[in-house]
Amino acid sequence: MGAFFHLLFTIGAVAFPFVAMVLMWRRMKKVREKAYHESASPNRAEAWEDVTERDRGLNLVRRNKPSAELIEMGDKARHARWPLDNP
Repeated sequence: MGAFFHLLFTIGAVAFPFVAMVLMWRRMKKVREKAYHESASPNRAEAWEDVTERDRGLNLVRRNKPSAELIEMGDKARHARWPLDNP
């Protein structure tokens, strides 16, 4: 009888990670889809310029001009399901 429980415990210990992984994976997919649908409106970055005055009349200028093409490409990649597409 003790050997039976030992065998049952061993099989359970080996099978538990595989069962838990499937359940956690399904939950993660649901939460991810919900988060993506809630953030359907894309955040668009504004162009800006920061000027810092330095010695001897020199200015340090930092510019940020976001590229709409790169933003769209990143947004498509963020919402892609590859390679984790598991119907």
